[in-house]
Amino acid sequence: MKKVIRIFAALAIIAVLGTMIMYVMKYSKSGKDGDDAPLEFSEELGVLPTVSTVCDEKEINSLHGYTTKMDTTKIHDSLVVVDKENRNFKIKIDKNGASVKNIHVDIVSFGETQNILSTDITKTKENDNKISAVLEFPESGQVNKEWVLIITLSTDDYNEVRYYSRIECLEKSFVKEQAEFVKFFSDTTFDYEKAASWNKGIIGYIEPDSNTDNSNLGHVTIKSSFAQVTWGNMEVSRVGEPTVTLLEMDGDVGAYELDYLVKAPNDFKQDEFYNVKEYFRVWSALDTVYLRSYDRTMEQVFEASGGTITSERINLGIQKTLGFDYKQSENNKYIAYVLGDSLWCINTDDYEATCIYTIGRNAKDNRKDSELECMSVDDDGNVEFIVYGYLNSKEHIGQNGIVAYSYNEEKNQTRERIFVEYDKPYEILANEVGTLYYIADGVLYIYIDSCINYVNLATKEHGQVVSNLEPGTYAVNDNMDTIAYCKDGNLRDAKSMTVMNFETGSVRDIEANEGERIRVCAYAGKDLIYGIANADEINNDADGNIVFPMKNMYILDKDLHVSTNYSKDDIRVTDVEVKGNMISLSRTKKGKNIANDQLFETKGDEEQIANPSFIVTELKETMPVLVFKYPLDVREKLVVKAAKIYVTSPDDKVEVETKETADASNNNGEEETKTSTGKNTYGGNTTIDLNIPPNDRQFYYLYIDGELADIYSVKNKAVSKAESVYGYVVNENGEKIYAYKEELQYKDASDRSID
Repeated sequence: MKKVIRIFAALAIIAVLGTMIMYVMKYSKSGKDGDDAPLEFSEELGVLPTVSTVCDEKEINSLHGYTTKMDTTKIHDSLVVVDKENRNFKIKIDKNGASVKNIHVDIVSFGETQNILSTDITKTKENDNKISAVLEFPESGQVNKEWVLIITLSTDDYNEVRYYSRIECLEKSFVKEQAEFVKFFSDTTFDYEKAASWNKGIIGYIEPDSNTDNSNLGHVTIKSSFAQVTWGNMEVSRVGEPTVTLLEMDGDVGAYELDYLVKAPNDFKQDEFYNVKEYFRVWSALDTVYLRSYDRTMEQVFEASGGTITSERINLGIQKTLGFDYKQSENNKYIAYVLGDSLWCINTDDYEATCIYTIGRNAKDNRKDSELECMSVDDDGNVEFIVYGYLNSKEHIGQNGIVAYSYNEEKNQTRERIFVEYDKPYEILANEVGTLYYIADGVLYIYIDSCINYVNLATKEHGQVVSNLEPGTYAVNDNMDTIAYCKDGNLRDAKSMTVMNFETGSVRDIEANEGERIRVCAYAGKDLIYGIANADEINNDADGNIVFPMKNMYILDKDLHVSTNYSKDDIRVTDVEVKGNMISLSRTKKGKNIANDQLFETKGDEEQIANPSFIVTELKETMPVLVFKYPLDVREKLVVKAAKIYVTSPDDKVEVETKETADASNNNGEEETKTSTGKNTYGGNTTIDLNIPPNDRQFYYLYIDGELADIYSVKNKAVSKAESVYGYVVNENGEKIYAYKEELQYKDASDRSID
């Protein structure tokens, strides 16, 4: 508690000087042969109607319903295209058992300052629990300009459920043939013989590059080998139909995303499940669709068993990257980690695995729009974690924001602590929260809207540690327990910086000398990198970006002692980039660029209970694993616990049953696995308004391959980056201010239709 008192005292000083429903994605062991049954979604998962647009009688752009109002300037995850010739577009509403009483449609500008359509829809058709309607893009709507489409439904349970998408009327729509092509390409990857045909296959569309890494099925691109694109040695098949989303349309170039679930037998002929996402950029010309970019990720749904958790390691399966983060208790007994949509905790002493929480995905829409992050695990196996993004549990159905949870290992119970509502979509929230989320002494620290916010989970007291942070003026270490930031809050004129440790409560200021300015560069692990420049040398380059030529660059260890002072005559460090344990320094000499220099971070000596590594198999190729430092005692069978919720009382509290079931299908002939069902509890009002102060600073949002990649405070810097990565930039008002124009050329190998 002393740490909390110290840090709040520090905050006061700074203020004077200057904030489940879940489904268990479980594999039911059923049937005489013990094979894995399909995924079971909890019937307690909250369900709202879904809305999609229709192209050639095929549904695309499955939209989630929000029960709260969202900021329309940040809506950039789907696009509806209307052909100027007829201006009509069709929507379809899957009622999902709800009673839809009214349908209202608005087409507005970003920020809703201009409304070109506002009407109730009365002419509809209903068939098989689905409502369809044909709408018309108004003549008053400017062509070749993006607008925001808002569809509002009224149901028996909710007065207003809103669905958001961008909409644009173009001279000509290419969506029909392009959507048909991406579906054809995706379908054909599952048929090796057809895929290999130059007339009816896809082999002519890819661009294999011998320099491309073809060792991981978790990430495949247009440059991968034909074997990788067609799933290697695996016998993969889809579970259900893919969700098709139109992300962008720039003239005749379109970007699409496909999301779906697949299954494939492992070496022991047992089906395993994977979430797959495909990205396509395609070009329509001369009645032909050309493939310009292709990217596919594949993430295995983790199942705890004697085969995946052995005495030596945790086998994580196929994942899109080989990197892996986890938390461990100080006594080295517990490991907690997030894999895919699930949070697991492993008791290495008792050979026990607990699935603490699993994010529910709508079975009809496999797009990822929420995230799960583990913050800590203590010596008793209690875990603190957060879920953020779009929420579809019954407690927060259709809401968007952040929920903090606490898991009690002794009771096998998860409890909601706080809920913070947020009016910007998942991709914005992921960029914000991903910067910092940490818990110390029951106080949650989290980055939202350029502020470091704090919330006491017990008392609900909350506020801001520091506000109006500018990108490039702060850095967070790998553990997220320490932040360094410029107190003056800008890149050019900072004269001091503050280093704050949330765990210890320590706060230290570092000052620049007279005539100098200070810059926070980055963290390399726990080591802080910052630099000092002469104020009169700070300038702007030709694009208007600030150039901060550092005459001294310092590296401080975790105790803030100087471990490195990088300084050379007439040489200035203009930028610092950290990749793994390598620190790359961009340098100039007398105003001219010279070769980069590299430094290497020394790893700390903290004891680790396990270390990330990888294994290679003939069937599944390269996969990440977590190797235990000391082998586990596996003489007893692995015990697997998983939580499931039963909502039975009207005050949102959850009454619980606990049961155990024997799992007779454990892998590799090992001992059977026991599975016990735990519990989650909700009670009282957990909603908090952080009251974040307004920020007048303009930000610029960089999108790459249809996804938000980064947020900048300098326009030219965002545009410069977009030029190098084929991206586009959106301003604070939601307007697209830059889009890369690709020089398109015909390719003989692809110069044919898909017929």
